[in-house]
Amino acid sequence: MSVIVGGTNLISSITGGVFLTGLADPDIGSETSELEQAIYSAFMNNAILVAAAPGGLHNVQAQSGTSYPYVVFELPTGLKSNSFSHEKETVLIQFKIFTKTNSSVSLNELRGNLINVFDDNLLILASYDTISMRRTVSVKTKDELDEKVWIYMVSYRIELEKK
Repeated sequence: MSVIVGGTNLISSITGGVFLTGLADPDIGSETSELEQAIYSAFMNNAILVAAAPGGLHNVQAQSGTSYPYVVFELPTGLKSNSFSHEKETVLIQFKIFTKTNSSVSLNELRGNLINVFDDNLLILASYDTISMRRTVSVKTKDELDEKVWIYMVSYRIELEKK
């Protein structure tokens, strides 16, 4: 499952046939981008975040029956811009934190762990330099289909420059 960001811009530029191994989602077994790899690495390299989300990190959606709490991320959009000497990409990254609880306290704690890892994170990519990673939206809600499920959506805008 390769996430297309802005047509063939960023994802096709940095994919290189790499596979995510160890991702919580067993259906990932397909090509993933260097950016997706970097997001996964940042998540997995933080023991507090990993412990807070025992259901794992999933790309686009979690399988039915995944243990709560868990996190899903996706790259819904991207924009390429070129100047005379620089090739840049601006990509939106969306995280959705899912938890099943009678209160939103654990959801707020997990959100805090997530933003501690990703706010102003300079993700390490072989083909791009991270210029900035800024949180743009953070919204808490309940699942429309299951009122016991809380969801916290946290979005980031990341600016990258081709090396």
